[in-house]
Amino acid sequence: MKKENSLKCLSIVTLLFSTFLFSQEKSDVNYLHYYRIINEAEYYYYNYDYQQAKPLFEKAFQLGPKPMEYDKRNFARTLSSLGDTLGAIKQLTNNIFAFGMEKDTFYYNDISLSTKLKLSSEAGRLREEQDSLRKTSIIYQMSEKYYKQDQHLRFYLQDTLPGKYGSDSLREKREIDSIWNIDRINMAQMDSIFQIHGFMAHPDDFMISPLTVGLFMLHVEPEYYIKNKDFLLEQVGKGQLSAERYALGLDKMIYLSNDLPVHYEMFANLMDSTLTAEEFFKRKNEFGMSPYFDFRSKKYTKPKPGMLPNTSRFYEVYRNEKYKYNCEDYNKN
Repeated sequence: MKKENSLKCLSIVTLLFSTFLFSQEKSDVNYLHYYRIINEAEYYYYNYDYQQAKPLFEKAFQLGPKPMEYDKRNFARTLSSLGDTLGAIKQLTNNIFAFGMEKDTFYYNDISLSTKLKLSSEAGRLREEQDSLRKTSIIYQMSEKYYKQDQHLRFYLQDTLPGKYGSDSLREKREIDSIWNIDRINMAQMDSIFQIHGFMAHPDDFMISPLTVGLFMLHVEPEYYIKNKDFLLEQVGKGQLSAERYALGLDKMIYLSNDLPVHYEMFANLMDSTLTAEEFFKRKNEFGMSPYFDFRSKKYTKPKPGMLPNTSRFYEVYRNEKYKYNCEDYNKN
């Protein structure tokens, strides 16, 4: 049985990968090349090499897809560190990631406190407007209901149900079957929204929380990935589904289906110990994920000198052979 599961899962993954490049070309808006250049910009940005980071940020922003507000914040920090005060202010204007910048004691030393407070206030107002808009959206309300139901059912299965019926395994099985039936209904409702509207989880103007989308990707059946492969990859290209959350779902599917080592390091302790730096770089670069840093830590890294986000297992290899490893050019080799 385990061998059959392994072959089934491998066939799913092979088909997903073989259709990936084709699906990229179908979308009018494509973030894949944008992500790859941003990964290079971030590499230099987090190593405080702002001269190298600056032209990469500029190149990514000129590609066509709307620049991510988070990336504009990092570009602003880059410009500020290079003494381009006006350029930094421009990137921070109407940017939700300017909120609280007056507390930043490492970056923006060239920007006056009054300007920082003004930009931070604008960002706070934007956040409130976005929150208000979401709360009045039926789609957002439905997605939040799904999120709460998803978590409630799984915590109930984990913490409350075990031992509830003592030795009466039949009653316990009936309740488990009932719970999973409710879960399937919830997921079908969310899927119907996604099929009509897309994932609507662009990080700057999402109408469905990226966290909710992430739960869906983790808990959906493996068959969903192959049935909706073109749709999912199109959503990644449009920036409505993050590559990391897509890869997280794929990694969980691979591991749970057949105990194979995960493919994208989204569960780092389950990686293949024989994986080479080159193969790992290639895999991460397929979807525009950073091969240098852990996506979970990038957003929350405090701006202190010498501090990096959590680095990948091959970070030092890439650092020592930077002439060879470049996200922007790697696929052309």
